[in-house]
Amino acid sequence: MREAGRASAPLEETLVAEIQQAAQLHVDETPWPESGTLLWLWTLVSASAVLYQIDPRCAAMLENVLEDRFHGILVSDGTASIGPSPIACAAGHTLRHRRAGWPNRPTGASREPVRRSKP
Repeated sequence: MREAGRASAPLEETLVAEIQQAAQLHVDETPWPESGTLLWLWTLVSASAVLYQIDPRCAAMLENVLEDRFHGILVSDGTASIGPSPIACAAGHTLRHRRAGWPNRPTGASREPVRRSKP
C-alpha cells in the first residue's frame, strides 16, 4: 500500500496543480466511515482534472489543497464545511431546497458566481 502511495505522488501533484489553476472548480463531499471514524470523501472537479481526497469535514482540507493558488469560481452545495469562501450554489441543491420550501439559496451562497480575489 505504501509503495502504491509513493508511486502515485507525482500524479497527485500534477492533479493538484491542475485543480489550483482551474477557472471553475466543483467541490462536494460525502460521508466515508473508516475504522469507526467518520471521514469525508471530497471530490474536486475541474474541466481537466478530478481529485479525490479522504479527510475530516472541514474547510482546512480545501485550504491545504488550494494553498491560496486557486483564483477561479468555486461551486459548492453551500455546505458549512467549505468555510467563508464565496460560493456559487449548485443547481440541483437549489431546486431541492426550493421544493422543500427553503430560501432560494443557502446562507452564504452568492446569487452570481464570484471570483476569488488574488492575494
